[in-house]
Amino acid sequence: MINAGMGPSHVNNFLTGCNIPPVAASTLRKKQKELAPVIIEAAETSCKEAQREELECSESSELEGSFDAGWQKRGSGWSYNNHTGMPSLIGRQYWESCRIDVRDQKL
Repeated sequence: MINAGMGPSHVNNFLTGCNIPPVAASTLRKKQKELAPVIIEAAETSCKEAQREELECSESSELEGSFDAGWQKRGSGWSYNNHTGMPSLIGRQYWESCRIDVRDQKL
C-alpha cells in the first residue's frame, strides 16, 4: 500500500470496485507488515540477478545503465508534494531494474 501511494480507504475503494468486501484498516496494516519483508527480499533478489546478467554481457567490468528518480504527488484535488520518492537504475543491455529504492525527504 505504501509504495503504491494507497491508504486503507483507497484499498477498500479498489476492493469495492472489484466487488470484494472491504477490509479493516488494522487488518491491512497487519498484513502489510507481514508481507513487506517478503516483497522487499524478492525485489532485491530480482535486482541482484539483473545486475549479474548486465555485468556478464557488459564489455567493461562496470555496470552501465540509466538512472532516474521521481517524487510522487498526492492527488486529492489539491497539489501536495509527497515526502517519498523512488530512484531506479535500469541496465543498458536488458533494460531491467538493477537497483530500486524508496527515499524520504525528511530523513
